[in-house]
Amino acid sequence: MFNLFPGMGAYSFLSRRIDPAQAEKMLLSGCIYSAEEMHAIGVVDVLAADGKGEQALYDYIEKHGRQYFTHRAIYQVRRRVQPISYDEIADITDIWVDTAMTIGEEDLARIERLAAAQDRRWAKTTPRRPA
Repeated sequence: MFNLFPGMGAYSFLSRRIDPAQAEKMLLSGCIYSAEEMHAIGVVDVLAADGKGEQALYDYIEKHGRQYFTHRAIYQVRRRVQPISYDEIADITDIWVDTAMTIGEEDLARIERLAAAQDRRWAKTTPRRPA
């Protein structure tokens, strides 16, 4: 979309949840994926209806609470088998910065338009704080 890739860990985390080839396809597509799509491919573990996130958390804890130690062990094993090191994130960030320094005026203009659109959308959805 901007001649950039999502940096700061996106590839690292995504490629450990799904097949690296699928992660690359997603990152290069420029598509925006819904929570439902991310759940279907295994990136998101639990879906919650709008405003029901806290209840979904409690439901998840209740459902899996009896298997707490098993889940904790599996997560520890995952982190051991597929660790994400500080050096990995730092190196990827350096690559992202090097790439960002090469983008042209057209890509910068596209980034600025998107940022302005996000600001407008944020202003509509965020209640104003009293002065």
